[in-house]
Amino acid sequence: MIVNVNKNNTDFERKHAPKIECKDVVKVNEIYEVKLYMEVEHPMEKEHYIQYIELYAEDYPLAKIFLTPYAKPEVTLKIKAPSEGHEGREFRLIAYAYCNLHGIWKSEKKIKIEG
Repeated sequence: MIVNVNKNNTDFERKHAPKIECKDVVKVNEIYEVKLYMEVEHPMEKEHYIQYIELYAEDYPLAKIFLTPYAKPEVTLKIKAPSEGHEGREFRLIAYAYCNLHGIWKSEKKIKIEG
């Protein structure tokens, strides 16, 4: 089961779903940073931790980051925006985090593409 999280969720939900932090608008071919992290601190111990975080642009995988116990569940990636011909469109960045005890959690952010 995948749990979809939005801004109105509890601390328990927000400690499992990855927060996506990046620009709301990007230019075609722009390289921009995307930061993924847990909005509320999550335990990172052998018995309970975030095992991985994945990032997609719509249905296309961009990255999968494996984490270890005691590491902070936070990563910053550099992503290249879509190419010419996509001006004026929107796309979704979708992030998933897998907690070894509480399953897969999902969050999304819409990005607009400028010329």
